[in-house]
Amino acid sequence: MADALDLSEIRVVDDHCHSIYPAPRLSSPEEWRRALTESPAPEMSRHHVQHTLYHSRLVRALARFLGCDESEEAVVRARSERAGLASELLRSAGVEAFLVDTGYPPEEEVLAWGEMGRLGGCSAFPILRLEPLMERLVSERGSLDAVVEELRQAVRGA
Repeated sequence: MADALDLSEIRVVDDHCHSIYPAPRLSSPEEWRRALTESPAPEMSRHHVQHTLYHSRLVRALARFLGCDESEEAVVRARSERAGLASELLRSAGVEAFLVDTGYPPEEEVLAWGEMGRLGGCSAFPILRLEPLMERLVSERGSLDAVVEELRQAVRGA
C-alpha cells in the first residue's frame, strides 16, 4: 500500500460556509440532528437525518476528534461537555479564509461572519446573497429601474 499523502499543511479557503449558533444549545440527539438539515419538518430530525451518509460520517469523525465512542449519544454528550469546541474544530480544519453565506440561518440567530473568522483564527468575508437581496428590492422599490440600479450598487460593493 502506498504511503498516505499528508495534506495537513495546506491551508484552504472555504468558499461557501454558513455561520454557527453562538451557544451550545444542541444537547440532545434530536436537537443536534435538527442542526444537520435545513428542513423545518420535525420528522426529518426525528426519523430521517440519522440514516444519511452525512450523519454517519460526521458521528465517526467527531467521535475520533472528541475521543469518545462512535455513537450519536456519546458524540452529543462529549460535544456538550467540551468548552471551546467550535474554535477547536474550526482551527483544526486548516482554513485560511471563510466566505460566509449570511442568508441562512437568519443572521440574528448565528455568529456574525467576522466572529467566524476570529473563532477559526483566519479571515472571513460575507457572501452577497442575490436571492434575498432581489426579494427585498422587488418588494421595496417602485420600479424595475430602481431594482436594477440598487442591485448593481450592491454587486459593485461586494
